[in-house]
Amino acid sequence: MQSKRKYIFLSALILAMLLCAAGCKSSETDKIQTLETDFAVAVSNMKFDKAYECIAAYGDAPDKEQFVEDYQYIIDALEISSISISDIHTSVVAGTSYFAYTVTYKSEKIGDITFDCNPRIVLNGDKYYLQYDPEMILENYESGDKIKYITLPGQRGEIFTSDGTLIAQNTYADTVCISLVEAGDNLDIDTTVSSLASILSLSDTEQEKIKTAYASAVENNYAVVSVKAFSHGSISDELEAQLTAIKGVTIDTDSVTYQRYYPYGTIYAHVTGYTGQPDEETLKKLTDEGYSSSSVVGKTGIESAYNDKMLAKDGMRVVLINSDGGVKSVLYEKAAEDGQDVVLTIDDELQQRAYYQMETQLKDTQTGVVIVMNKNTGEVLSQVSYPSYNVNDMFFGVSEEKWKELSDEDGKLPIYNRVTQGLYIPGSLLKPFTASICIEKGAITKDSVFPYESELVNDKLSWTRGGTWTNYPITRNEVTYGGMDMINCLANSDNIYFAWAALKLSDEQGASVFKDFLSGIGTGEAVPYDLSTATSQLLNEDTTLSDRLLADMAFGQGELLYTPLQIITMYTMFSNDGDILQPRLVDSIYQGDAQNYEQTYKSQRTVWKQSGISLSTMEDVMEGLREVVYGSDNSTAKALRIDGQKIVAKTGTALKGSDKTETNSWVVAFQEDGDKLVLVLIEGPRETGNPAKFDIAREMLLGTYEQQDETSDNSEESASPSESASPSESAAPSASASPSASAASGASASASASSGASAVRIQ
Repeated sequence: MQSKRKYIFLSALILAMLLCAAGCKSSETDKIQTLETDFAVAVSNMKFDKAYECIAAYGDAPDKEQFVEDYQYIIDALEISSISISDIHTSVVAGTSYFAYTVTYKSEKIGDITFDCNPRIVLNGDKYYLQYDPEMILENYESGDKIKYITLPGQRGEIFTSDGTLIAQNTYADTVCISLVEAGDNLDIDTTVSSLASILSLSDTEQEKIKTAYASAVENNYAVVSVKAFSHGSISDELEAQLTAIKGVTIDTDSVTYQRYYPYGTIYAHVTGYTGQPDEETLKKLTDEGYSSSSVVGKTGIESAYNDKMLAKDGMRVVLINSDGGVKSVLYEKAAEDGQDVVLTIDDELQQRAYYQMETQLKDTQTGVVIVMNKNTGEVLSQVSYPSYNVNDMFFGVSEEKWKELSDEDGKLPIYNRVTQGLYIPGSLLKPFTASICIEKGAITKDSVFPYESELVNDKLSWTRGGTWTNYPITRNEVTYGGMDMINCLANSDNIYFAWAALKLSDEQGASVFKDFLSGIGTGEAVPYDLSTATSQLLNEDTTLSDRLLADMAFGQGELLYTPLQIITMYTMFSNDGDILQPRLVDSIYQGDAQNYEQTYKSQRTVWKQSGISLSTMEDVMEGLREVVYGSDNSTAKALRIDGQKIVAKTGTALKGSDKTETNSWVVAFQEDGDKLVLVLIEGPRETGNPAKFDIAREMLLGTYEQQDETSDNSEESASPSESASPSESAAPSASASPSASAASGASASASASSGASAVRIQ
């Protein structure tokens, strides 16, 4: 019995001891779990001072202030919006306990950053703590390390002509930067910028932009501020030494910076346009769409019109660097997305030829336009607005003085695109259209003769219409020979005949017939084009269409205003069964590299307007246009006669400016059995008659121009003295096959051309 009691006692004792041990173990586990929970909750809520209470504050542990500062730096630098702690558990290795968990930083800027932590659990007195490990804050992190953002620039799409000539390309650049890492927290930005300005000749505006960018970089924890880019390898050792002697200034060659370069300088300036840094509004939009502040955007021309296609989306690399600037780890990387290449309808040989002709014929005394179009497709093969400017000067911005020069230069407005923005009185270029509607509506036939010879005065050079317009008669330059029928009057460009024809149409069917016809072929609209175009004009606002004004409109005067592009577009009517084609400058768009290059867009022949003019009517008018070249010695475009060629043409002249001392002198011409339709406009002194337009037109049509031995008068009709127009006097500052593989990869032979080169002279 006694033995049995002893056994029961011992059993109870052992059980009590076991229960006590279990209770003690349970208590220790609870303490550890509480520690882990407290730390996880504090970090998740970004209460880093509370998290520090879980850290054993001895050994290598920082003080609370430094601990909180380190955490907060990472949060700010990575733009962390929230922190989550997951997969929490205690692990025991060789009798030592560790707190194992996974941290996920959520950043709207770079996405999620996830890493594992495994700090040791230590007992200090009767309380458990976590042994400090800087990798609790960030993997590989140590106090004093910094976050650096490196832009991985994508390549902007390039621009090619139809034959694969590269006319807007990317080249490498070395960038002068202010490094926030090297500058430290006590950089005097005013002193730094002043020093940079004295070496780099920075304008006041440029200096302010740098200061603003620096302030933004500090606020957003960016690593560098770009100051100025130079062509790769162009910074001399001496300049590099001067720049890097300035506190915080470095020359960035680690990351690739692209510079836009235009191999042909002036020749394509009004076609390609230029690029630059985005303005504040554009930058915000780009940032919202995932682009970076370093994105280059199109400002004018094709660069602007197709900016969304060519725009590259920069990639980004986020790295952790030590105090020496060495990279410890890559936290995030996103590859760049290159932009798409744009292939134009422009023929490089024709474009260079056109520019050379304008340069040599007009020199520095006159201004003008050349356009060559495929009359059967609407493709623009060449367009030159003269004078031009070196588009390479625009990439990094120009001074106010330089801008004033480009937008004035003695009134010649080099930066002004006369092709698409100039609004001009068409003069006699409108007469074929007047003839078309008047014949179509039965007001006249091609053989109809002006019936009011007795009303002609001033040696038959003026018509007063029954003596009622004596103060403002309809005038002509010379008497029309061969009889005043439509054919001869078109050949000799007689104003009186076409004024009479329009008035006859008006008397029979109402003035609205003529007005509606002009509206129907696009007058009063802007031509749809790959570049922005000015809106043509039929009448001024609140103008009442009087008989006198209708008469003036009939021969291209009055209040009519057109861009050169719209005029040449209207002339496609005579080679397309009455249809007016939409002009095209962009042929196709490609995406990819030389190994995987795919067409993503191809433009097509498109009808813009249907004139409603029958084939028979147009043939009558075409007979007159042939006589403009091959008629009598008084034909206004006889200078375009070339043996063996079937050329039709129309000339036009309009007085320009309030003093009537200058003219806008036109010719439109095309080969009946060819594809090319040519327009030439020359602005210049009235007395010259601007005969150079014929030389240029011949060259553009045939490429076989030879100076004529005989000198002809080439005199044309005069404009009514009461109407004139000039281009706007201000300019706002602001192929069916892919290019060859070599061109697509930026290896075109054109890339070696000088940035300031004039046109290549093509014989």
